[in-house]
Amino acid sequence: TTRLDEVSVLASQIKDTVGTSNSSSDRSAKRALFGAYAKHWNDAEEAGEKEALEELRQLRPKLRMQRCNAANSHSMVDKLSMLLRLMLTVFVAGAGCACLLALTPLRWMHPLLRPLGVPNGLLPMDICMYFWGRSVMAAAGVKVKIIGQPASQQWENSQCGVLVYNHASNLDPFIVNIIARTLAPKYIGKKILFAFPFFGWFSLAVGMVPINRGDREKAVHTMNETVGGIMRRWGRSVAVSPEGTRSTDGHLMLPFKKGAFHLQEQTKAPLLPVVIFGAFDLWPPGQLFATPGEVTGCVLPPQPAATAHNSDQGNAREASRLALQRAMASRLAQHPEQAAAQPLSWTALMEHLTILACDFAIFWQFGRLYSGLAAAAGLGTMGVCSLLVVTTVFVAVAVDQLM
Repeated sequence: TTRLDEVSVLASQIKDTVGTSNSSSDRSAKRALFGAYAKHWNDAEEAGEKEALEELRQLRPKLRMQRCNAANSHSMVDKLSMLLRLMLTVFVAGAGCACLLALTPLRWMHPLLRPLGVPNGLLPMDICMYFWGRSVMAAAGVKVKIIGQPASQQWENSQCGVLVYNHASNLDPFIVNIIARTLAPKYIGKKILFAFPFFGWFSLAVGMVPINRGDREKAVHTMNETVGGIMRRWGRSVAVSPEGTRSTDGHLMLPFKKGAFHLQEQTKAPLLPVVIFGAFDLWPPGQLFATPGEVTGCVLPPQPAATAHNSDQGNAREASRLALQRAMASRLAQHPEQAAAQPLSWTALMEHLTILACDFAIFWQFGRLYSGLAAAAGLGTMGVCSLLVVTTVFVAVAVDQLM
């Protein structure tokens, strides 16, 4: 009864505070109220109060974040700009993958460099991937600002862990890669993504992991064996969104899915939380592409596996899941004004143009290299196209059979 009374008080606060103007103050109020909502949710989950959880589910739609006013008022010029930036981003991502495919033999140096003390993040392929990610973000017109202690200080010697982040946009993996550049984490993705030419091939070549979400048994095996093997053998961090899917309302998707916590239990590695602010504002669901702007990110203290196992709760995974939900929700609600995306500055714009100019110079050189190889192999345009089709089909079938 006490919990239901508290939920009723929250419902009254939402009714009195939240308006329909969709102004910045209204959006900040929703973010602050969701912090209280998340606290009640976590307390109710911990106590097993199903009736309170159901009442909270009914309240959640009232806190839904609408598109910000700038996103709702796109002119024809803005829409054309968005389409051009989408095409540019796809080109930069694809051309970058084609270039990096030629550099994947650099991974053979990693086992030789690790005994010499070269950490993850400074290995040759890790550096290439970091700059590729910066290039994609430059093409999208999105700048990443890091607040608080950087990952190298906050996580200190935690080179291997389960990196967890709140998922609000399709650019999140690139954002996380910039925030956690010292770890250069591997990612888990839907297996369909690995069937795309260049991007899928490159992802497989650098050790990303496809997962079959439609088959729970195979998905669990992939998480425990393939992903766990990467962490145990190479000391690599693996990034995964505990929400399981992209947020549809601008807030954390509660409750978190169990996959990341099964992985933590298997590997005994710490959870390394990353909190992203503003990504939902720039690219909400239903919008063609991201609006140019600045997102903010921070890292939270690691959550060791030992913390969960020493808990007085019977289920260690549940204790770990609730602790992470509390930590991330608390940080998101701490400063609601930080959660809003900021406009792109002229300095950031000039930085992006410089990055893209360097990219096109590199793409030109690699284009000449690939043209020379095709000519040496006696392949014309049709031959190259046929080779791409055959490779795409082969990789798609291989991924489907193995995963």
